[in-house]
Amino acid sequence: MKSKAAAEYLNVDLEVRSRRDLKPLIDALFPELHTLYVGKLQGRFFASFEISTLKNSPDSAITEMVRAISKLPEPARRLWDHADDRVFDIGFEQQDGSRQLVWKLRNRTLFEVAKLRARIAVSLYPLAKRSVAPKPDGSRAASRRAGVGMSVQSS
Repeated sequence: MKSKAAAEYLNVDLEVRSRRDLKPLIDALFPELHTLYVGKLQGRFFASFEISTLKNSPDSAITEMVRAISKLPEPARRLWDHADDRVFDIGFEQQDGSRQLVWKLRNRTLFEVAKLRARIAVSLYPLAKRSVAPKPDGSRAASRRAGVGMSVQSS
């Protein structure tokens, strides 16, 4: 009998925080990136995105997000460049298994993230009860934020 992994990859959320209104950035990233949440947090504009199609690895999801950002028109790219924080947050859900989970990011992916002056975070969410429905606004990420987080800075 094959043992289960201790965690399961969910997705990558791209989070942007800024003193400036992010609407032009949000509009420019559509339809490549799906907007999960837009609002103000702690007095700053905040937007959270995920890719529109399911990717089977964090590396492929981040690569697709980087591609979308690299195609931004100049006004939206200025918003990205002047944002206070840009985070690629890789989400995992804890499982009952005991087998080690290993996900790797390619050197090229890390280099592209660093060029964008962004950082990578890893969030580990508690095992969800499958009977719990998603929030009415469609935001899955906000309901999973109770997990443990780890941040890796690229300077």
